[in-house]
Amino acid sequence: MLLPGMMVNAQLIQGIINNAVLLPQSAINRTAKGESTVYVVDANNKIQVRPVTVQGTHQGQWIVTSGLKQGEQVVMVGGAKVKPDQQVKAMPYVASQPASTAVPTNASTTTTTKTTVTNSSTTAKTAQP
Repeated sequence: MLLPGMMVNAQLIQGIINNAVLLPQSAINRTAKGESTVYVVDANNKIQVRPVTVQGTHQGQWIVTSGLKQGEQVVMVGGAKVKPDQQVKAMPYVASQPASTAVPTNASTTTTTKTTVTNSSTTAKTAQP
Protein backbone atom coordinates (compact mmCIF):
# COMPACT_ATOMS: atom_id res chain seq x y z
CA MET A 1 0.00 0.00 0.00
CA LEU A 2 1.33 3.45 -0.97
CA LEU A 3 0.56 6.13 1.59
CA PRO A 4 0.92 9.94 1.27
CA GLY A 5 4.57 10.96 1.53
CA MET A 6 5.87 7.59 0.30
CA MET A 7 7.76 7.16 -2.98
CA VAL A 8 7.90 4.38 -5.51
CA ASN A 9 10.13 3.65 -8.50
CA ALA A 10 8.29 1.88 -11.30
CA GLN A 11 9.06 0.73 -14.83
CA LEU A 12 6.13 0.64 -17.23
CA ILE A 13 6.18 -1.18 -20.55
CA GLN A 14 4.92 1.25 -23.17
CA GLY A 15 4.83 -1.32 -25.93
CA ILE A 16 6.66 -4.14 -27.64
CA ILE A 17 8.16 -3.72 -31.10
CA ASN A 18 9.03 -7.00 -32.80
CA ASN A 19 11.71 -7.27 -35.50
CA ALA A 20 13.35 -3.96 -34.63
CA VAL A 21 17.04 -3.08 -34.41
CA LEU A 22 18.61 -0.70 -31.87
CA LEU A 23 21.26 1.57 -33.42
CA PRO A 24 23.25 4.38 -31.80
CA GLN A 25 22.42 7.92 -32.84
CA SER A 26 25.72 8.12 -34.72
CA ALA A 27 24.50 5.44 -37.18
CA ILE A 28 21.44 7.42 -38.35
CA ASN A 29 21.85 10.14 -40.97
CA ARG A 30 19.22 12.69 -42.04
CA THR A 31 18.67 13.81 -45.62
CA ALA A 32 17.83 17.40 -46.58
CA LYS A 33 14.17 16.31 -46.60
CA GLY A 34 14.47 14.95 -43.03
CA GLU A 35 14.37 11.26 -44.02
CA SER A 36 16.42 8.76 -41.99
CA THR A 37 19.18 6.81 -43.74
CA VAL A 38 22.09 4.56 -42.75
CA TYR A 39 25.26 3.51 -44.53
CA VAL A 40 25.36 -0.24 -45.25
CA VAL A 41 28.40 -2.28 -46.31
CA ASP A 42 27.28 -4.44 -49.25
CA ALA A 43 28.53 -7.86 -50.43
CA ASN A 44 31.27 -6.13 -52.47
CA ASN A 45 32.52 -4.29 -49.34
CA LYS A 46 31.27 -0.96 -50.67
CA ILE A 47 29.23 1.65 -48.81
CA GLN A 48 25.56 1.98 -49.85
CA VAL A 49 22.93 4.43 -48.57
CA ARG A 50 19.79 2.75 -47.21
CA PRO A 51 16.57 4.55 -46.18
CA VAL A 52 15.21 3.31 -42.83
CA THR A 53 12.16 3.91 -40.64
CA VAL A 54 12.91 5.09 -37.12
CA GLN A 55 10.18 4.68 -34.50
CA GLY A 56 11.60 6.45 -31.44
CA THR A 57 14.39 5.73 -28.99
CA HIS A 58 15.16 3.21 -26.26
CA GLN A 59 17.90 3.95 -23.70
CA GLY A 60 19.62 6.43 -26.02
CA GLN A 61 19.51 4.27 -29.15
CA TRP A 62 17.24 4.65 -32.19
CA ILE A 63 14.62 1.95 -32.83
CA VAL A 64 14.82 1.03 -36.54
CA THR A 65 11.69 -0.85 -37.61
CA SER A 66 12.23 -1.22 -41.36
CA GLY A 67 14.78 -0.78 -44.12
CA LEU A 68 17.39 -3.27 -42.91
CA LYS A 69 17.73 -6.97 -43.65
CA GLN A 70 19.14 -9.70 -41.40
CA GLY A 71 22.94 -9.87 -41.68
CA GLU A 72 23.52 -6.42 -43.21
CA GLN A 73 26.42 -4.42 -41.81
CA VAL A 74 25.52 -0.88 -40.78
CA VAL A 75 28.14 1.86 -40.28
CA MET A 76 27.92 2.87 -36.61
CA VAL A 77 30.71 5.43 -36.19
CA GLY A 78 32.61 7.34 -38.87
CA GLY A 79 29.71 7.87 -41.28
CA ALA A 80 30.98 11.39 -41.99
CA LYS A 81 34.23 9.88 -43.27
CA VAL A 82 32.72 7.51 -45.83
CA LYS A 83 30.75 8.05 -49.01
CA PRO A 84 28.56 5.86 -51.24
CA ASP A 85 30.44 3.26 -53.34
CA GLN A 86 33.60 3.68 -51.26
CA GLN A 87 35.55 0.42 -50.75
CA VAL A 88 35.83 -0.64 -47.09
CA LYS A 89 37.05 -3.64 -45.08
CA ALA A 90 34.86 -5.01 -42.23
CA MET A 91 36.56 -6.14 -39.01
CA PRO A 92 35.22 -7.15 -35.54
CA TYR A 93 34.28 -4.33 -33.15
CA VAL A 94 32.99 -4.52 -29.58
CA ALA A 95 30.60 -1.75 -28.54
CA SER A 96 30.86 -0.55 -24.97
CA GLN A 97 27.55 -0.77 -23.11
CA PRO A 98 27.04 -0.29 -19.36
CA ALA A 99 25.56 -3.31 -17.56
CA SER A 100 22.54 -1.25 -16.52
CA THR A 101 21.44 -0.74 -20.14
CA ALA A 102 20.75 -4.36 -21.03
CA VAL A 103 18.56 -4.91 -24.09
CA PRO A 104 15.12 -6.38 -23.31
CA THR A 105 14.72 -10.04 -24.31
CA ASN A 106 12.07 -9.18 -26.91
CA ALA A 107 14.35 -6.72 -28.78
CA SER A 108 16.67 -7.72 -31.60
CA THR A 109 20.33 -7.88 -30.71
CA THR A 110 23.13 -6.86 -33.03
CA THR A 111 26.62 -8.15 -33.63
CA THR A 112 29.12 -5.44 -34.37
CA THR A 113 32.04 -5.16 -36.74
CA LYS A 114 34.58 -2.45 -37.45
CA THR A 115 34.99 -1.20 -41.02
CA THR A 116 38.30 0.25 -42.17
CA VAL A 117 38.26 2.60 -45.16
CA THR A 118 40.93 1.63 -47.68
CA ASN A 119 43.49 4.21 -48.88
CA SER A 120 42.77 6.32 -45.80
CA SER A 121 43.53 6.36 -42.08
CA THR A 122 39.88 6.72 -41.08
CA THR A 123 37.65 3.94 -39.77
CA ALA A 124 33.92 3.39 -39.71
CA LYS A 125 32.37 0.98 -37.20
CA THR A 126 29.47 -1.20 -38.28
CA ALA A 127 26.80 -3.45 -36.81
CA GLN A 128 24.86 -6.38 -38.25
CA PRO A 129 21.13 -6.59 -37.45
